[in-house]
Amino acid sequence: MVDKKDVLIAESFPICLKGLSDLISLQPDLRMSGAFGEYDPFIAAVEKMRPAVVILSAVSDLDSIEMTKAVHAKHPKLAIVALSMIRDPFYAERVLKAGARGYVLKQDAPDVIIKAIREVTAGRIFVSEIVANHIFQKFVNGKNYTCDSMIGCLNDREIAVFRYIGQGYSTKKIADKFNLSPKSVQSYRESIKRKLNLADSHDLIKTAVQWMQNELVF
Repeated sequence: MVDKKDVLIAESFPICLKGLSDLISLQPDLRMSGAFGEYDPFIAAVEKMRPAVVILSAVSDLDSIEMTKAVHAKHPKLAIVALSMIRDPFYAERVLKAGARGYVLKQDAPDVIIKAIREVTAGRIFVSEIVANHIFQKFVNGKNYTCDSMIGCLNDREIAVFRYIGQGYSTKKIADKFNLSPKSVQSYRESIKRKLNLADSHDLIKTAVQWMQNELVF
């Protein structure tokens, strides 16, 4: 009898949630134990069920870095696979540093997420081939690939703010998300402008939108 590993999923899009659930349910060595579109019920299920692995996408307006940090802080030994639409290798590295063992793109073939689950539950790291190839090429060429990333010089909170700006969030809405004052968010905006050498808020918004458009995969 196969010892099945329990899997929980956090994904905000119902059609993706259903597809992942069905895919995992077909695997002889995995058990689909819960699928959630919101963070609070998801983390409550993790606390109760103690799964072997979780698949994290962006839910409750949390991005992959924030989501991974929050889950890893509560369950540092839990195997985490981040499922993302962002192919920037530096962003992938930040997610892995936040506690994930796997990073898979939503454009990858279905068998890739299954392979990622099996790899991370075996104690290994798994990264989407598109991201891995980019990192490998930079390594072979003797370059620091973070220099080629728009977000390479930003810290995790600045990356999150930058992403939300690129998604059209206002300063007030970003402040509400992080439970911060608008003044604090404005400070992050100023820091991002300085680090990216942007002239003004218009340049910041334009650059953030362009980064999102360039790095998202469909």
